[in-house]
Amino acid sequence: MKTFLARIDAFQQRHRPLSFTYGVIKNFSDDRGGRLAAVVAYYGFFSVFPALLALVSLSGFLLESKPEWREDIVDSALSGFPVIGPTIADKSLAGSGLGLVIGLGTALWAGIGAMTAAQHALNEVWDVPLADRPNAATSRLRGLLMLSVFGAGLVVATVLTNVVARLGLPGTARIAITVGNLVVSVGIAWLAFQILTARHLTWKDQWPGAVFAGAGTLLLQNLGSALVARYVENASDTYGTFAVVIGLLAWFHLLAQVNLYGAEINVVRNRGCWPRSLLEKR
Repeated sequence: MKTFLARIDAFQQRHRPLSFTYGVIKNFSDDRGGRLAAVVAYYGFFSVFPALLALVSLSGFLLESKPEWREDIVDSALSGFPVIGPTIADKSLAGSGLGLVIGLGTALWAGIGAMTAAQHALNEVWDVPLADRPNAATSRLRGLLMLSVFGAGLVVATVLTNVVARLGLPGTARIAITVGNLVVSVGIAWLAFQILTARHLTWKDQWPGAVFAGAGTLLLQNLGSALVARYVENASDTYGTFAVVIGLLAWFHLLAQVNLYGAEINVVRNRGCWPRSLLEKR
C-alpha cells in the first residue's frame, strides 16, 4: 500500500498542474480554511439582510423620479442572492428619516463586520503577524472602502446590462452580459485581495486567485437558487424555514471557501509552496 501511495505521490509531484492543485488544497487545510470560511459566512449571512434592505430603501429615496433605474439596480443586486432576494425586493425601511438613518447605520455596521472577518481570514492565509495587522480604526476604514467597491461594482454591472440590452445584439447579448459580469466579478475579487490583505502585494501577485475567485463567485450566484433548493425541496412546512436558513448558510460558506481558495492560489504561487508530498503528516 505504501509503495502504491509513493508512486501516486511521485506522479503528482512530477506534473505541475497536479502538484500545484494539491499544494493549494494542502495549504488551505493547514490554514484551517474551512473554519475561516465558516466565520466569514456567519458574518456575511447576518450582514446581507440589512444591507440589501438598506439598498432597496435608499434607492427608493434617491431614485424616486427614476423608477426604472431603481428597479434595474435592485434587481441586479437581489438576483445574486437566492430565496432572500425576492423576499426583500418589495420591502423597504419605512418610517421617519431618523428611522432610515438608524437602519442604514445598522446595515453599514453589519457590512463592516463582514469585511473585518474577511480581513482576518486573508491575513491568516498570508501569515501576517498580529503586530503588522491594521488597528480597529484602519480595519474598519478598509471595510468601508471595500463596501464602496461592492456598490460601484453593482452599478457598473447594472449599466453594462442595460447598455447591452439596448444595443439589441441578437444571439450575442447574453454572452456579452456574462463576459461583462465575469470581468466585474474578477475585478471586485482582485480589489478585495488588495484592500483587505495587510501585506504589500503587487497586482501581479494577486491576479490568478482573483480570476478563480471571481469566476467561482459568479458561478455560485447563478447556481444559488438550485443549491439552496436542494435543502428545502423535501422539507415540511414546519422545518421549511430552518431548511432555508441552513441552505443559505451553506451557500455563503461555499462562497467564502471559493474566495479563500483564490487567496491560497496566490499564496502557493508566490511562495512556491509546491510540490508537496501526499505522505507528509502536515
